[in-house]
Amino acid sequence: MNQSGQIKNIIIVGGGSAGWMAASLLHQGLGKLGCRITLIESADIGTVGVGEATTPDVVKMVQRLELDADDFMRRCQATYKLAIRFVNWMDGDGEFWHPFGPVGGFIDGRDLFHFWYRSVCEGESQASYCSYSVHQRLAELGKGPRNATEESHIIQHGSYAYHLDATAFAAMLKGIALGKGIVHFFDEVSDVVLDSGGAIESLQTKAGRELTADLYLDCTGFRGTLIEKAMGDEWIDWSDLLLCNRALVASIPQQEDISPYTTSTALSAGWLWEIPLSHRLSAGYVYSDKFLDEEQATKEFVQFAGSKGVGNVRPRSIQFRVGRRENFWHKNCVAIGLAAGFIEPLESTGLALVARGVDAIMQFLPDCRMSPMLAAQYNREVGLLYEEIRDFIVLHYLVNRRVDTGFWKASREVDVPDSLARALQLYDETGLLDRFRKNIFGEPSYYCICSGANRLPQHTLPITRYVEMEKILQVLSQIKSQNEQWVHDLPSHGELIAQIHRRGEKLL
Repeated sequence: MNQSGQIKNIIIVGGGSAGWMAASLLHQGLGKLGCRITLIESADIGTVGVGEATTPDVVKMVQRLELDADDFMRRCQATYKLAIRFVNWMDGDGEFWHPFGPVGGFIDGRDLFHFWYRSVCEGESQASYCSYSVHQRLAELGKGPRNATEESHIIQHGSYAYHLDATAFAAMLKGIALGKGIVHFFDEVSDVVLDSGGAIESLQTKAGRELTADLYLDCTGFRGTLIEKAMGDEWIDWSDLLLCNRALVASIPQQEDISPYTTSTALSAGWLWEIPLSHRLSAGYVYSDKFLDEEQATKEFVQFAGSKGVGNVRPRSIQFRVGRRENFWHKNCVAIGLAAGFIEPLESTGLALVARGVDAIMQFLPDCRMSPMLAAQYNREVGLLYEEIRDFIVLHYLVNRRVDTGFWKASREVDVPDSLARALQLYDETGLLDRFRKNIFGEPSYYCICSGANRLPQHTLPITRYVEMEKILQVLSQIKSQNEQWVHDLPSHGELIAQIHRRGEKLL
């Protein structure tokens, strides 16, 4: 322990998106306080490194690190993400959307959903709830959220995200971190020495280094080199709730207009993502090997690639485990990224969990005595985030209406977590979402998924009947009209991305 008792030395083991994101954010928050940050990574152990969709948390990170957004997009080969489009999740046909941002706004302080639903129940409207989202309208028209020279309210409010190249993203953060004085070297941990209380005393490396710190971050992915292999923290398995455990991934040439949304298409034993980057399309089939072997999954993937005019594609196979760490913060070690937990990327939450986990480190940062109370509070807060996302992803599967394969039937028959079961009971009876945890996703997100799958409440909310139907219909009409007027003059997403990536100077 250093003489002041304050944490002054942090070692991060593992690079990739999680390691370099943690290093950059910790330096931004603690570097000015004299905290030394060191990152050690293997030159031989690769990262998952696929095209990655994100949530607005990454937009906030770009702002916090004071990065120029257009330059960030160029360096990460990024495009805008305004929504997720779900294809064939219902009965092998059709689609629904999950857009970012508010859906139409509020009437008398309540979400538009309740008034929209009353108009539907009384036969006054057939439009979908999400059709009142300006983000969805932009996505449907293939338009960008701004023009080349002016910001928009979407940009100002940060109600958007990015599609980015994960390898380029990590490399960009690495360059920024090294430029700010973060210590870095290539090496591998060969041994973790624990003290009598089970905390990390030192790290031994293959190059013969002995490293010590006040706090250690485990960013070693599923290996969990520090927190699991050395310290023995348990893994909480969620494979009984979320059945997918494998993915086939590949890059496909970008042959169409660049969509401002992620596409999730249901296949026989899972779903296939399409993430459009500036220079290519990232595709991945997330599936369950209990219902489909790799050979058959590859056939489905190749068939998809063929529909895009691409032959001879050879997808890379990735195996993963779904769940979370029992203790994200254990003694003097904190797990971040895949070492902390993994939930399939249906809602693109991986980098958001890294950002939230690092933020919580700074919120609950103890001194070198490592207060168990602070660690316990960290574990509780981060655990709630993982459970919120788990429940939201399980919700997608529960409301699916496919009956063509065993996978989709089994996905509806999981033992629903109590937290989600209670929330659904409230929603089904009243349309309210008060029991939903809404740290990552707001009320409109839940309404979009449930209404998109045609899971609607048994009754309209009584208070909506105090508003005259004429006023409700007038507001609904105004929202549609305003959205159409606003999106009319915006450029196509492809044109905007071409301008951003073609020009080296700042556009805004």
